[in-house]
Amino acid sequence: MARKINAPAKTSSGLFGIKNSNRSTENHWGKNCFNSSFPTTAACFMLAHNIPVIYNRLIITNGELQVSATKFSISDVFNCGGFTFNELEFSFESRFEPYQQYSLDTIDGIDLVVKHINGDFLSPLEVKLSVLPDNSTYKKPEEDWGIRTCRCVRWNCARRNP
Repeated sequence: MARKINAPAKTSSGLFGIKNSNRSTENHWGKNCFNSSFPTTAACFMLAHNIPVIYNRLIITNGELQVSATKFSISDVFNCGGFTFNELEFSFESRFEPYQQYSLDTIDGIDLVVKHINGDFLSPLEVKLSVLPDNSTYKKPEEDWGIRTCRCVRWNCARRNP
């Protein structure tokens, strides 16, 4: 039997995978909101199609600086196990309440809090959308650069990032 999702009607965003959200459709497309909504929808697409994230880091091998690429899944980033994006809630600019116990003051919101639709907190994320030049734009002024990259930084006291 299919599981019914009890999501408020206002949550349809017009962006892939963001079915349950604290942002209205108009807010996803607004200034300073699209910068976290777009990487989230890209991650939902990657989750749905099992496309891994490629984490690049610089390492020194035999005295030479090299790029080391590691693959991991969006389900690791979202800490969602086998849940689909339909079973997740995306709360933007929200508090990751489980961390409140580590602070005497009220904690601030973070770019994205991923929760299960039952309310269980899964992952706090700081999201960045950056523009990088490609081979056709690297000599042009910064406003003419053409490749957008998404970066999610997972904050977790319990385990290290990859």
